[in-house]
Amino acid sequence: MSRRKLLAALVIVVIAALAYSVAWHYASKAFRDGIEQWAADRRADGLDATYGSISMQGYPFSLEAVIRDPVLSKPVPRPPWEGGPDLAWEWRGSDVAAAIYPWNTRRVELRFPGTNQITLPIGNRGTTVFAAASRANGSFEFTEGIPTAADFYIQDLDMLSEDGEESLSVARI
Repeated sequence: MSRRKLLAALVIVVIAALAYSVAWHYASKAFRDGIEQWAADRRADGLDATYGSISMQGYPFSLEAVIRDPVLSKPVPRPPWEGGPDLAWEWRGSDVAAAIYPWNTRRVELRFPGTNQITLPIGNRGTTVFAAASRANGSFEFTEGIPTAADFYIQDLDMLSEDGEESLSVARI
């Protein structure tokens, strides 16, 4: 192969790599904006949907958003005859990782590392449990922006009540 052909091939590869990098950057921003819009839509629906920060990673083979300190909660009004403050169901996670792949943007894969805190509106103050798993994954398939399929896999789940008096361990869900 001549020097000129080799140089031309190298220029084409460099241009393609640069074009892919720019496309990944814009797709990353669109993914992040989509997550922020989803949270805003949930807040408009009356759900408290907050998070500490979102960082983007995964270049070059995936777009992965790591969402720090996510919280989802919804107040549940008490019946008037019970009195007292309203309770809420709430989920708090340490992180959530959401990933999509360039070859299948209709599927979003989720990972839930760390400890998750779940509060249910049970009792006078609500009931809180802490849950951690060696592996907690899920995925959603979307068609025209609407979830059409979902699956979850949880391995080595350990749950502990807020007071530490009750616990539950499950090998696989």
